[in-house]
Amino acid sequence: MAERESVMVVIQNQLEAMSPRDRRMLAVLACFGALVVGGLTSWMLMGALDDKAARVVQQKDALEVIQAMAEEHQQSLAVIEQGEARLKRYQGQRFKPFVEQEAARLGLELGTINDQGSEVVGTIKQTIYKVELKKLDLQKSVDFLYVLETSGYPLQIQNARFKTQGSTDKTLTVTLEVLAFALVEGE
Repeated sequence: MAERESVMVVIQNQLEAMSPRDRRMLAVLACFGALVVGGLTSWMLMGALDDKAARVVQQKDALEVIQAMAEEHQQSLAVIEQGEARLKRYQGQRFKPFVEQEAARLGLELGTINDQGSEVVGTIKQTIYKVELKKLDLQKSVDFLYVLETSGYPLQIQNARFKTQGSTDKTLTVTLEVLAFALVEGE
């Protein structure tokens, strides 16, 4: 404590020994130094605050993206559950008897139904069938396509080829490539 008082006494003695002009210059220099230190400090603090604000904005944007993705994921899970419920509803019914039944109900002459190959994706088996219908008029072929698409059976018509036969009665031979879906056994 005594050392501090002695330093203060020395400073006061030095100030008293200075001319009034030197004291003013020292005061101006001290004020200028204080302004420079204050300016540098505020500049550094503003830069740090701007950096933190940018990080907050970036994290907020990332949070919004994650929330949107989580909502989309929940919607996708709901769609998957609906699809699996639909697949379970038709689990015991095979594609070939289903198509034969629908063709018979519409009074159509059904040709061959050939399995073109299967692929398992996750818990779903995808099988491509080639379905041939003969001696149809245009309206019956459209009716058959409509029945297949709206039946609820898990299928998707990939390709349909229409070929005319005869020059007078204009009957059609329709060849369909149908992708049928089923749950993998044991799932």
